[in-house]
Amino acid sequence: MARGPVRALSRDAALAVTVAIPTVDRPEALRRCVRALLEGERVPAEIVVVDQGGGAAARDVVAGIAGAPVAVRRVADERRGLSAARNLALRHAENPIVAFIDDDCMPSRPWVSALHGAFLERPAVACVTGPVLPLGPERPGRYAVSSRTGTVERSFTGDVAPWVVGTGGNMAVRRDLLGGGELFDTRLGSGSPGRAGEDIDLLRRILRSGHEVRYRPAAVVLHERQPLRRRLRSRFGYGHGIGAAGGLWLRAGDRYAVRMLGQWLALRAALAWGALRERRIRGCLEEGLVLAGTARGLLYGAAAAGRRAR
Repeated sequence: MARGPVRALSRDAALAVTVAIPTVDRPEALRRCVRALLEGERVPAEIVVVDQGGGAAARDVVAGIAGAPVAVRRVADERRGLSAARNLALRHAENPIVAFIDDDCMPSRPWVSALHGAFLERPAVACVTGPVLPLGPERPGRYAVSSRTGTVERSFTGDVAPWVVGTGGNMAVRRDLLGGGELFDTRLGSGSPGRAGEDIDLLRRILRSGHEVRYRPAAVVLHERQPLRRRLRSRFGYGHGIGAAGGLWLRAGDRYAVRMLGQWLALRAALAWGALRERRIRGCLEEGLVLAGTARGLLYGAAAAGRRAR
Protein backbone atom coordinates (compact mmCIF):
# COMPACT_ATOMS: atom_id res chain seq x y z
CA MET A 1 0.00 0.00 0.00
CA ALA A 2 2.11 2.87 -1.28
CA ARG A 3 1.82 6.32 0.17
CA GLY A 4 0.14 8.78 -2.13
CA PRO A 5 0.27 12.56 -2.32
CA VAL A 6 -1.57 14.43 0.41
CA ARG A 7 -4.28 16.73 -0.94
CA ALA A 8 -6.44 18.73 1.42
CA LEU A 9 -10.17 18.36 1.02
CA SER A 10 -11.93 21.58 0.08
CA ARG A 11 -14.65 22.86 2.37
CA ASP A 12 -17.28 22.40 -0.33
CA ALA A 13 -16.44 18.65 -0.34
CA ALA A 14 -18.03 18.28 3.11
CA LEU A 15 -20.64 15.87 1.75
CA ALA A 16 -18.31 14.01 -0.60
CA VAL A 17 -18.71 10.68 1.13
CA THR A 18 -20.27 7.39 0.19
CA VAL A 19 -21.70 5.24 2.97
CA ALA A 20 -21.47 1.52 2.13
CA ILE A 21 -23.81 -1.00 3.76
CA PRO A 22 -23.27 -4.71 3.03
CA THR A 23 -26.42 -6.71 3.70
CA VAL A 24 -27.74 -10.27 3.57
CA ASP A 25 -31.51 -10.68 4.02
CA ARG A 26 -32.02 -8.38 7.00
CA PRO A 27 -34.53 -5.87 5.60
CA GLU A 28 -35.74 -4.36 8.87
CA ALA A 29 -32.22 -3.76 10.14
CA LEU A 30 -31.20 -2.33 6.76
CA ARG A 31 -34.21 0.00 6.70
CA ARG A 32 -33.36 1.25 10.20
CA CYS A 33 -29.75 1.91 9.20
CA VAL A 34 -30.65 3.83 6.02
CA ARG A 35 -33.28 5.92 7.78
CA ALA A 36 -30.82 6.88 10.50
CA LEU A 37 -28.32 8.00 7.85
CA LEU A 38 -30.96 10.14 6.14
CA GLU A 39 -31.91 11.71 9.47
CA GLY A 40 -28.35 12.51 10.54
CA GLU A 41 -26.84 15.91 11.18
CA ARG A 42 -25.11 15.65 7.83
CA VAL A 43 -26.42 13.43 5.08
CA PRO A 44 -23.84 11.53 2.97
CA ALA A 45 -23.57 12.25 -0.73
CA GLU A 46 -24.74 8.73 -1.55
CA ILE A 47 -25.57 5.41 0.08
CA VAL A 48 -24.54 2.17 -1.60
CA VAL A 49 -26.26 -1.00 -0.41
CA VAL A 50 -24.35 -4.14 -1.45
CA ASP A 51 -26.89 -6.94 -1.50
CA GLN A 52 -25.61 -10.50 -1.12
CA GLY A 53 -29.04 -11.86 -0.25
CA GLY A 54 -30.92 -14.34 -2.35
CA GLY A 55 -34.28 -12.61 -2.45
CA ALA A 56 -35.91 -9.25 -2.94
CA ALA A 57 -35.56 -8.01 0.65
CA ALA A 58 -32.89 -5.34 0.14
CA ARG A 59 -34.27 -4.38 -3.28
CA ASP A 60 -37.66 -3.69 -1.71
CA VAL A 61 -36.10 -1.61 1.07
CA VAL A 62 -34.20 0.57 -1.40
CA ALA A 63 -37.21 0.87 -3.71
CA GLY A 64 -39.35 1.94 -0.76
CA ILE A 65 -37.18 4.93 0.13
CA ALA A 66 -39.11 7.74 -1.51
CA GLY A 67 -37.99 11.35 -1.58
CA ALA A 68 -34.50 10.74 -0.18
CA PRO A 69 -32.27 13.82 -0.46
CA VAL A 70 -29.40 11.68 -1.82
CA ALA A 71 -29.04 8.66 -4.08
CA VAL A 72 -29.60 5.32 -2.38
CA ARG A 73 -28.35 2.62 -4.74
CA ARG A 74 -28.50 -1.15 -4.49
CA VAL A 75 -25.68 -3.19 -6.02
CA ALA A 76 -26.35 -6.92 -6.31
CA ASP A 77 -23.50 -9.31 -5.55
CA GLU A 78 -23.81 -13.03 -6.24
CA ARG A 79 -20.78 -13.77 -4.09
CA ARG A 80 -20.71 -14.13 -0.32
CA GLY A 81 -18.35 -12.52 2.12
CA LEU A 82 -17.99 -9.17 3.85
CA SER A 83 -14.67 -8.35 2.20
CA ALA A 84 -16.09 -8.96 -1.27
CA ALA A 85 -19.08 -6.74 -0.47
CA ARG A 86 -16.93 -3.90 0.80
CA ASN A 87 -14.61 -4.13 -2.20
CA LEU A 88 -17.61 -3.97 -4.52
CA ALA A 89 -18.84 -0.87 -2.70
CA LEU A 90 -15.43 0.74 -3.20
CA ARG A 91 -15.67 0.09 -6.94
CA HIS A 92 -19.13 1.64 -7.17
CA ALA A 93 -18.60 4.59 -4.82
CA GLU A 94 -18.48 7.96 -6.53
CA ASN A 95 -16.81 9.94 -3.74
CA PRO A 96 -13.30 10.22 -2.29
CA ILE A 97 -14.32 9.09 1.21
CA VAL A 98 -16.08 5.76 1.76
CA ALA A 99 -17.56 5.01 5.17
CA PHE A 100 -18.50 1.45 6.14
CA ILE A 101 -21.27 0.37 8.48
CA ASP A 102 -22.95 -3.01 8.98
CA ASP A 103 -26.66 -3.50 8.32
CA ASP A 104 -27.37 -4.48 11.94
CA CYS A 105 -25.90 -1.19 13.15
CA MET A 106 -27.39 2.29 13.42
CA PRO A 107 -25.28 5.43 13.04
CA SER A 108 -25.68 8.18 15.61
CA ARG A 109 -26.91 11.51 14.27
CA PRO A 110 -23.40 13.10 14.32
CA TRP A 111 -21.71 10.06 12.70
CA VAL A 112 -21.12 11.34 9.16
CA SER A 113 -20.38 14.84 10.42
CA ALA A 114 -17.80 13.56 12.90
CA LEU A 115 -16.06 11.40 10.30
CA HIS A 116 -15.88 14.30 7.84
CA GLY A 117 -14.59 16.62 10.50
CA ALA A 118 -11.62 14.35 11.13
CA PHE A 119 -10.68 14.28 7.44
CA LEU A 120 -11.17 18.02 7.02
CA GLU A 121 -9.08 18.89 10.07
CA ARG A 122 -6.21 16.52 9.21
CA PRO A 123 -5.65 16.07 5.46
CA ALA A 124 -2.99 13.39 6.09
CA VAL A 125 -5.52 11.07 7.74
CA ALA A 126 -6.20 7.99 5.60
CA CYS A 127 -8.76 6.30 7.86
CA VAL A 128 -11.13 7.34 10.63
CA THR A 129 -12.72 4.98 13.16
CA GLY A 130 -15.02 5.47 16.12
CA PRO A 131 -16.88 3.86 19.03
CA VAL A 132 -19.31 0.97 18.69
CA LEU A 133 -21.86 0.89 21.51
CA PRO A 134 -24.82 -1.41 22.20
CA LEU A 135 -28.11 -0.38 20.62
CA GLY A 136 -30.98 0.11 23.04
CA PRO A 137 -31.33 -0.77 26.72
CA GLU A 138 -30.22 -4.01 28.32
CA ARG A 139 -32.79 -6.80 28.31
CA PRO A 140 -32.72 -10.47 29.26
CA GLY A 141 -31.30 -12.84 26.69
CA ARG A 142 -29.66 -10.13 24.56
CA TYR A 143 -25.96 -9.32 24.68
CA ALA A 144 -23.66 -6.63 23.36
CA VAL A 145 -21.28 -7.78 20.61
CA SER A 146 -18.07 -6.13 19.39
CA SER A 147 -18.36 -3.02 21.56
CA ARG A 148 -15.68 -0.34 21.38
CA THR A 149 -16.06 2.28 24.08
CA GLY A 150 -13.03 4.60 23.99
CA THR A 151 -13.82 8.26 24.71
CA VAL A 152 -10.39 9.81 24.01
CA GLU A 153 -9.52 11.05 20.53
CA ARG A 154 -6.26 9.53 19.32
CA SER A 155 -4.08 9.21 16.24
CA PHE A 156 -2.25 6.02 15.34
CA THR A 157 0.54 5.20 12.94
CA GLY A 158 3.27 2.60 12.62
CA ASP A 159 3.55 -0.43 14.86
CA VAL A 160 0.44 -0.64 17.00
CA ALA A 161 -1.95 -3.54 17.50
CA PRO A 162 -4.79 -2.81 15.04
CA TRP A 163 -7.56 -4.16 17.27
CA VAL A 164 -7.06 -1.15 19.57
CA VAL A 165 -7.47 1.22 16.60
CA GLY A 166 -10.91 0.45 15.24
CA THR A 167 -13.35 -1.95 13.66
CA GLY A 168 -14.80 -2.46 10.20
CA GLY A 169 -18.37 -1.72 11.29
CA ASN A 170 -17.36 1.90 11.95
CA MET A 171 -14.63 2.89 9.55
CA ALA A 172 -14.12 5.48 6.82
CA VAL A 173 -11.23 5.51 4.33
CA ARG A 174 -9.84 8.16 2.01
CA ARG A 175 -9.27 6.35 -1.25
CA ASP A 176 -6.79 8.72 -2.90
CA LEU A 177 -4.30 8.12 -0.08
CA LEU A 178 -4.73 4.35 -0.19
CA GLY A 179 -4.51 3.85 -3.93
CA GLY A 180 -8.15 2.78 -4.37
CA GLY A 181 -8.79 -0.72 -5.65
CA GLU A 182 -9.84 -3.67 -3.53
CA LEU A 183 -8.65 -2.80 -0.05
CA PHE A 184 -10.10 -5.80 1.82
CA ASP A 185 -8.52 -9.25 1.65
CA THR A 186 -11.22 -11.73 0.61
CA ARG A 187 -9.44 -14.57 2.43
CA LEU A 188 -10.64 -12.83 5.60
CA GLY A 189 -13.96 -11.58 6.91
CA SER A 190 -17.43 -12.89 7.65
CA GLY A 191 -18.56 -15.31 4.95
CA SER A 192 -15.01 -16.38 4.10
CA PRO A 193 -12.96 -19.27 5.54
CA GLY A 194 -11.13 -16.66 7.61
CA ARG A 195 -14.41 -15.84 9.43
CA ALA A 196 -13.29 -12.34 10.51
CA GLY A 197 -10.16 -10.17 10.66
CA GLU A 198 -10.56 -8.28 7.38
CA ASP A 199 -10.78 -4.96 9.21
CA ILE A 200 -7.73 -5.42 11.44
CA ASP A 201 -5.77 -6.62 8.42
CA LEU A 202 -6.61 -3.45 6.51
CA LEU A 203 -5.82 -1.29 9.53
CA ARG A 204 -2.47 -3.05 9.96
CA ARG A 205 -1.58 -2.43 6.31
CA ILE A 206 -2.60 1.24 6.56
CA LEU A 207 -0.55 1.76 9.71
CA ARG A 208 2.43 -0.18 8.40
CA SER A 209 2.51 1.97 5.25
CA GLY A 210 2.99 5.08 7.37
CA HIS A 211 -0.51 6.53 7.03
CA GLU A 212 -2.41 7.94 9.97
CA VAL A 213 -5.59 6.45 11.44
CA ARG A 214 -7.73 8.74 13.60
CA TYR A 215 -10.07 7.48 16.31
CA ARG A 216 -12.99 9.92 16.65
CA PRO A 217 -15.12 9.45 19.80
CA ALA A 218 -17.99 11.53 18.37
CA ALA A 219 -18.39 9.13 15.42
CA VAL A 220 -20.59 6.67 17.32
CA VAL A 221 -22.24 3.61 15.79
CA LEU A 222 -24.83 1.58 17.72
CA HIS A 223 -24.72 -2.20 17.26
CA GLU A 224 -27.77 -4.39 17.68
CA ARG A 225 -27.68 -6.68 20.72
CA GLN A 226 -27.59 -10.38 19.90
CA PRO A 227 -28.81 -13.66 21.45
CA LEU A 228 -26.32 -15.59 23.55
CA ARG A 229 -25.78 -18.22 20.87
CA ARG A 230 -24.68 -15.60 18.36
CA ARG A 231 -22.53 -13.90 20.99
CA LEU A 232 -20.70 -17.16 21.67
CA ARG A 233 -20.37 -17.97 17.96
CA SER A 234 -18.87 -14.52 17.38
CA ARG A 235 -16.19 -15.16 20.02
CA PHE A 236 -14.76 -18.12 18.11
CA GLY A 237 -15.06 -16.25 14.81
CA TYR A 238 -13.40 -13.14 16.18
CA GLY A 239 -10.46 -15.14 17.51
CA HIS A 240 -10.27 -17.04 14.23
CA GLY A 241 -10.04 -13.79 12.30
CA ILE A 242 -7.22 -12.48 14.49
CA GLY A 243 -5.33 -15.74 14.08
CA ALA A 244 -5.95 -15.86 10.32
CA ALA A 245 -4.72 -12.30 9.83
CA GLY A 246 -1.73 -13.07 12.04
CA GLY A 247 -0.87 -16.11 9.96
CA LEU A 248 -0.94 -14.00 6.81
CA TRP A 249 1.25 -11.33 8.40
CA LEU A 250 3.80 -13.88 9.60
CA ARG A 251 4.06 -15.50 6.18
CA ALA A 252 4.43 -12.03 4.62
CA GLY A 253 7.45 -11.31 6.82
CA ASP A 254 5.81 -8.76 9.11
CA ARG A 255 8.26 -8.81 12.03
CA TYR A 256 5.89 -6.97 14.35
CA ALA A 257 3.30 -9.72 13.90
CA VAL A 258 4.99 -11.95 16.48
CA ARG A 259 4.80 -9.19 19.09
CA MET A 260 1.19 -8.41 18.19
CA LEU A 261 0.13 -12.02 18.52
CA GLY A 262 1.95 -12.27 21.84
CA GLN A 263 0.06 -9.21 23.08
CA TRP A 264 -3.21 -10.71 21.88
CA LEU A 265 -2.66 -14.05 23.59
CA ALA A 266 -1.56 -12.34 26.81
CA LEU A 267 -4.69 -10.16 26.77
CA ARG A 268 -7.06 -13.09 26.24
CA ALA A 269 -5.28 -15.21 28.84
CA ALA A 270 -5.58 -12.37 31.39
CA LEU A 271 -9.29 -12.02 30.66
CA ALA A 272 -9.77 -15.77 30.99
CA TRP A 273 -7.90 -15.83 34.31
CA GLY A 274 -9.98 -12.92 35.61
CA ALA A 275 -13.20 -14.69 34.67
CA LEU A 276 -11.97 -17.89 36.35
CA ARG A 277 -11.08 -16.10 39.59
CA GLU A 278 -14.49 -14.42 39.68
CA ARG A 279 -16.22 -17.69 38.76
CA ARG A 280 -17.85 -16.19 35.71
CA ILE A 281 -18.54 -19.35 33.74
CA ARG A 282 -19.71 -17.58 30.61
CA GLY A 283 -16.61 -15.39 30.62
CA CYS A 284 -14.37 -18.45 30.83
CA LEU A 285 -16.27 -20.07 27.98
CA GLU A 286 -16.04 -16.96 25.82
CA GLU A 287 -12.29 -16.57 26.29
CA GLY A 288 -11.77 -20.26 25.66
CA LEU A 289 -13.63 -19.87 22.36
CA VAL A 290 -11.54 -16.84 21.42
CA LEU A 291 -8.28 -18.70 22.12
CA ALA A 292 -9.43 -21.83 20.29
CA GLY A 293 -10.47 -19.69 17.33
CA THR A 294 -7.12 -17.91 17.32
CA ALA A 295 -5.22 -21.22 17.19
CA ARG A 296 -7.39 -22.53 14.37
CA GLY A 297 -7.14 -19.21 12.53
CA LEU A 298 -3.35 -19.20 12.68
CA LEU A 299 -3.27 -22.54 10.89
CA TYR A 300 -5.70 -21.28 8.27
CA GLY A 301 -3.81 -18.00 7.74
CA ALA A 302 -0.46 -19.75 7.37
CA ALA A 303 -1.94 -22.06 4.73
CA ALA A 304 -3.96 -19.34 2.97
CA ALA A 305 -0.86 -17.16 2.60
CA GLY A 306 0.14 -19.35 -0.32
CA ARG A 307 -3.11 -18.59 -2.14
CA ARG A 308 -3.98 -15.30 -3.73
CA ALA A 309 -7.05 -13.42 -2.50
CA ARG A 310 -9.92 -13.75 -4.95
